[in-house]
Amino acid sequence: MKDENFVGNSKTSIDFLGNKWNYECMGCGIWDGSLFQFLKKWNLGRFSFPIFKKVLKKLEKYCKVYIIRGYGGGIYIKKGVFMPRIARINSQSNFHHIMVQGINKEYIFKDEFHIENYLNIIIKKLIDSNINILAYCIMNNHTHFLIYSEKNDYLSKFMQKVNTSYSQFYNHYNKRVGYVFRDRYLSQDILSQNQLYNCLKYIHNNPVKANIVKKMSEYKYSSYKEFFGKKQIITKEGIKLLLGSSNDYMELFNFIHTTFNENDFIDIKEKEIQEFSSEFKKKYNIEIQNLYKDKYLLQVFINDARKQTDVKINELGQILGISKSTVSNYIIKN
Repeated sequence: MKDENFVGNSKTSIDFLGNKWNYECMGCGIWDGSLFQFLKKWNLGRFSFPIFKKVLKKLEKYCKVYIIRGYGGGIYIKKGVFMPRIARINSQSNFHHIMVQGINKEYIFKDEFHIENYLNIIIKKLIDSNINILAYCIMNNHTHFLIYSEKNDYLSKFMQKVNTSYSQFYNHYNKRVGYVFRDRYLSQDILSQNQLYNCLKYIHNNPVKANIVKKMSEYKYSSYKEFFGKKQIITKEGIKLLLGSSNDYMELFNFIHTTFNENDFIDIKEKEIQEFSSEFKKKYNIEIQNLYKDKYLLQVFINDARKQTDVKINELGQILGISKSTVSNYIIKN
């Protein structure tokens, strides 16, 4: 049962070790009324850290997702794990999910020799780049990065230098000419701390989802191992930007990779609508122009196309031979 007094911006406060703290709902947007009753019952005031930890355990029973925020700095807490306040994330985010992909999905990182050369180029171009790579994963035909950059210009110049250098190496070694990458790079701004940590897990979990390894720690060409040992691309400064500390961060790092759901992370839209349509036709054995006869498949096509491609509503109408308003009627509202 919801307590309408504690939805949205409503909050209640406690005094913890002389500092003002407030409880407020994040993520799920719902407070259970019993949480409010629990806070009233305890009449929370000043108390010690051991008691504070007991309170956290109690809170987990009443609210699935919550944050405790200290005024003027402080720490974030999610499900009992301390989440330090990191660099500010807003609509002009400095955190970016970047993906580069081989032209026509070609395996441009096809073996250890190619990947090692790519890594060496990245390391060289990072010098004086003014950016921090917070996470990465190199797959056979694409690479994911999580990057912190104070200015978009820094990011653009870095990616241009890396792509140009690798393209020159790749073409020379493989005796070919032409484009190596599908685009310069695909970029996605990270707009919340939750999205940031989902992205981190998503990147490291790529080889597991591709059935290359069973555990994230087993994959050789991702940043996962760098958080535990020798740093090659990841830096202490980058770890602090990402996790709030460059020393005491392993509990949070492990929590993110065992608890956060990377499926909640909406990835960069990699496919073109033509490629998506061809795959859909093959999977369901139906001509795209005949989808209007099957309302279920029509809805699946429209919604999956919007998730996986950058197709616009009017373009979907043209492809399917239906009106823009009809397309809109089939879109599932989140």
